[in-house]
Amino acid sequence: MIGPGSSLDVAFAYVSLTAEADHLFFPRSMILTAALVKELDIGVGEEVMITGLFAHHVGNTRNVPIVRVGNLAAYPSEPVQTMAFGTMNAYLIEARSIGGLSGSPVFVHPGTVRILQGQPQFTSESAFYLMGLIHGHYDQKVGEFAGNARIESVNSGIALVVPIEDILNFIDSHKGQNKAAG
Repeated sequence: MIGPGSSLDVAFAYVSLTAEADHLFFPRSMILTAALVKELDIGVGEEVMITGLFAHHVGNTRNVPIVRVGNLAAYPSEPVQTMAFGTMNAYLIEARSIGGLSGSPVFVHPGTVRILQGQPQFTSESAFYLMGLIHGHYDQKVGEFAGNARIESVNSGIALVVPIEDILNFIDSHKGQNKAAG
């Protein structure tokens, strides 16, 4: 939930696309909601994927996305502390977020076999659900020397993900407000 003392590090814009524009949309049925988490018994350890642009290697004629794979490490059960934005509601994932991936979508893959109500359930679907957007990662302070360079911190491997439900609730709460000046 977004409230006093918390932040949401997301920007959004209303756009119109012409029929000639090459685009796809992500249906709300593929968005990770609290109800879906409960229904599919999605928990810590589930596979997650970050998709984004590797800012250190952009193409000359096209942008090629990269995929980082990891696991869901913790639910947003209480606000987490960020370095620059105070506290926020966030999933923690064990996946190396790197500079330039902020705002990239994160998907969870609950697998094709689930144990629901004590019984194995099989699905032929290989569903990926949009769980949120990368906010950043935690660094571990080390203060060691590597050759002639002093290393101040190292990526801890734990990244923060803003839940997509929070983002959609924020957008929905601002529908109908002044969209753009000028």
